[in-house]
Amino acid sequence: MYKVSSKLKSFTVLEVVIVVLISSLLTLFVTAGYQFLIMRYVSFVDYNNAYDDLMIVDRQLRYDFMNADIVTFDNGNIINVTKENFNSISYIFQENVIIRKQGIRIDYFKLDVLEKQIRYLTFREKKTHLVDRFHLHVTIMSKPILLSYAINYDPYFLMKQYE
Repeated sequence: MYKVSSKLKSFTVLEVVIVVLISSLLTLFVTAGYQFLIMRYVSFVDYNNAYDDLMIVDRQLRYDFMNADIVTFDNGNIINVTKENFNSISYIFQENVIIRKQGIRIDYFKLDVLEKQIRYLTFREKKTHLVDRFHLHVTIMSKPILLSYAINYDPYFLMKQYE
């Protein structure tokens, strides 16, 4: 009737080795691609965080310079901004951080500061201690960025101060 076959059907060792080799190569490529994507994502997040800090500092400095009555520069790394209600704001520029102090509030911004350039106000051919222009060079992930700020002093204030 029916013949029972004594032959077993199975894969050869060579076929199994080829399947294991192909699956390990696929796993290697998928893992490397995943690590590359994670590395790019972390770099993207770091850049965005640094850029956010830059935008906040830029907005704060611009606002403070526009609303300031007096801007002075002390100790080589501190800018003091004084408003009409004698509310003083200090900016401290260090190598890799900018610190903004206003009363008891302190804000830290992680930015690499390359250089600060200060131009002092000259009134009737006399150099004053008041800051006229301020240029700040920072870097975000090795990309240099220049920020510039200016203040226009009230002429009546200047005449009262320096007459």
